[in-house]
Amino acid sequence: MSRKSSARKSSAGSTPRIAGPIGSRLRTTQTTREKNLRDLRRSYQPHIAAFNEAITWFEWLSGLSKDPALGTLVARVPSDIHRGIAAASAGDYPGANDLGRDLMEVEALFREFRRDPAQLDKWVASADDRKKGVEFGFGKIMERLRQAEGLPHDTVLPDTWEYAAHSSGLHPTPRGHGKAWGSDDRIVQLDHDLGDLLMHVGRAKGAAHRLADDTDLFEVPTTPPPSTEALGDAWYLLAAQAEGRNAAFAEMGFEMGQRGPVKRGAKPFAFKPKDSN
Repeated sequence: MSRKSSARKSSAGSTPRIAGPIGSRLRTTQTTREKNLRDLRRSYQPHIAAFNEAITWFEWLSGLSKDPALGTLVARVPSDIHRGIAAASAGDYPGANDLGRDLMEVEALFREFRRDPAQLDKWVASADDRKKGVEFGFGKIMERLRQAEGLPHDTVLPDTWEYAAHSSGLHPTPRGHGKAWGSDDRIVQLDHDLGDLLMHVGRAKGAAHRLADDTDLFEVPTTPPPSTEALGDAWYLLAAQAEGRNAAFAEMGFEMGQRGPVKRGAKPFAFKPKDSN
C-alpha cells in the first residue's frame, strides 16, 4: 500500500479536529465547563439538591394540571433549571441570564392565573393571535397586578426593575456581554448564576404553590407532594449570603435598598452612602 493511500485511509477513519475560532472557543468553553462541574461537586451540593427537589416538585404539579397548556407551563420550570445549570457550568452568562428572565415570565403567569383563573382560557386562546398575546406580556401582567394591589398608577413593582436588569444583560451595549458584579472571575460568575437561578426557581415555586392552593385549576393530589426541604434550606442560605454581601457594602459606606414597589423614576436597588438623604 502506498503512503498516499495509507494517509487517505487514516484520515477517513479519524474524527476531524474543529479548527479556527469556532474550535478554539468550543475548547475554551469545555475547559470552563470541566472546572465548573468540579466546583459544583465540591461546593454546591446544597444548590444541586435544591434544584433536584424543585424539578421533582414541578413535574409532580404538572401532572395534576387540568389544562394541558397549564401543565406545559409548569413543566417549563424543570426545563429552565436544566438549561440554566448547563449555561452556568459553561460560563455562559447571557444564557443563564436569559433563563432567569424566562422564569420571571413563568412566575408572572402563575400570579396572573391566581389573580383571575379565567385568564388561563384567554391565555390559551392567545396562542395563535399575536395581538391577544401582547396582553400576556410581562409588563402588561405587572400592570394588572399593580392595579389589583391598589397601588398608585406611578408605582413600579420590583419585578419590573429586575426584569429590565435581566433584559439589559441580553441587549447589545458598548460594554459587550455583561458579567456578574462586573467581574471576569469564573467562581464569582458561577456563584452569581447559580444563586440567581435558585432565587427565581424559589419564587416560581411559591407562585405555583399559591396558584394550586387558591384555585381549582389542578386535580386534588392522591399522594403527598414531594419534599422541598433542600430547596427551603438553600433559599435561606441564599438570603444569608445576600445579608453578608449587603453588610460588606455597608462597611464601605453604602446601603442596599429594600426590594419593594417604588415610585416611577426612582432607582431601586441603588447603592447610596449612609449619610445621604
